Amino acid sequence: MRNTGCLRFERPRERLLTLGAAALSDAELVALLLRTGTSRMSALDIARSLISRFDGLAGLLAAPLAEVV
Repeated sequence: MRNTGCLRFERPRERLLTLGAAALSDAELVALLLRTGTSRMSALDIARSLISRFDGLAGLLAAPLAEVV
Protein backbone atom coordinates (compact mmCIF):
# COMPACT_ATOMS: atom_id res chain seq x y z
CA MET A 1 0.00 0.00 0.00
CA ARG A 2 1.58 3.23 -1.09
CA ASN A 3 1.43 6.21 1.19
CA THR A 4 -0.49 8.17 -1.44
CA GLY A 5 -2.96 9.66 1.02
CA CYS A 6 -0.29 11.82 2.61
CA LEU A 7 0.92 15.08 1.24
CA ARG A 8 4.52 14.83 0.14
CA PHE A 9 5.85 16.87 3.10
CA GLU A 10 3.96 14.63 5.55
CA ARG A 11 5.68 11.40 4.46
CA PRO A 12 8.35 10.10 6.84
CA ARG A 13 11.16 10.09 4.26
CA GLU A 14 10.50 13.67 3.20
CA ARG A 15 10.13 14.79 6.82
CA LEU A 16 13.43 13.11 7.66
CA LEU A 17 15.18 14.97 4.87
CA THR A 18 13.67 18.35 5.70
CA LEU A 19 13.33 18.25 9.48
CA GLY A 20 15.79 15.59 10.64
CA ALA A 21 15.37 12.35 12.58
CA ALA A 22 14.45 14.11 15.82
CA ALA A 23 11.19 15.30 14.23
CA LEU A 24 10.00 11.75 13.48
CA SER A 25 8.20 9.35 15.77
CA ASP A 26 9.63 5.93 16.57
CA ALA A 27 7.03 4.40 14.26
CA GLU A 28 8.08 6.68 11.39
CA LEU A 29 11.74 5.76 11.87
CA VAL A 30 10.94 2.03 11.91
CA ALA A 31 8.77 2.51 8.81
CA LEU A 32 11.76 4.00 7.01
CA LEU A 33 13.78 0.90 7.84
CA LEU A 34 10.98 -1.33 6.57
CA ARG A 35 10.83 0.70 3.34
CA THR A 36 7.58 -0.80 2.04
CA GLY A 37 4.33 -2.13 3.35
CA THR A 38 1.99 -4.76 2.01
CA SER A 39 -1.16 -4.57 -0.06
CA ARG A 40 -3.12 -4.29 3.20
CA MET A 41 -0.85 -2.24 5.46
CA SER A 42 1.50 0.65 4.92
CA ALA A 43 5.03 0.50 6.29
CA LEU A 44 3.92 2.98 8.95
CA ASP A 45 1.00 0.73 9.97
CA ILE A 46 3.34 -2.26 10.21
CA ALA A 47 5.83 -0.25 12.27
CA ARG A 48 3.10 0.83 14.69
CA SER A 49 1.89 -2.75 14.99
CA LEU A 50 5.39 -4.07 15.72
CA ILE A 51 6.08 -1.41 18.33
CA SER A 52 2.78 -2.19 20.01
CA ARG A 53 3.30 -5.96 19.83
CA PHE A 54 6.70 -5.75 21.52
CA ASP A 55 5.67 -3.11 24.08
CA GLY A 56 7.72 -0.28 22.67
CA LEU A 57 10.78 0.36 20.57
CA ALA A 58 13.17 -1.14 23.16
CA GLY A 59 11.18 -4.37 23.14
CA LEU A 60 11.16 -4.47 19.35
CA LEU A 61 14.91 -3.93 19.20
CA ALA A 62 15.51 -6.67 21.81
CA ALA A 63 13.19 -9.20 20.14
CA PRO A 64 14.71 -12.14 18.29
CA LEU A 65 14.43 -11.72 14.52
CA ALA A 66 12.41 -14.94 14.24
CA GLU A 67 9.70 -13.36 16.42
CA VAL A 68 9.62 -10.13 14.43
CA VAL A 69 9.14 -11.62 10.96
